Amino acid sequence: MLTNNQTNTSIDFTVKQTAQILQVSAHSVYELLNTGKLESYKVSQRGTRISQDQLERFRLSGGI
Repeated sequence: MLTNNQTNTSIDFTVKQTAQILQVSAHSVYELLNTGKLESYKVSQRGTRISQDQLERFRLSGGI
């Protein structure tokens, strides 16, 4: 539960931003999403976002 002095600071990344963070191509990020190795959610028909928490779980699990 958030109180008045706490904020939710979770950041969500686009596929392009995720590719830059992981130092891979956007195509590689889409492959990770398609194989279920990385989870995302849709913000629109063409907009996909990866949460910072999900990206951290992926990196801690050994990543690519």
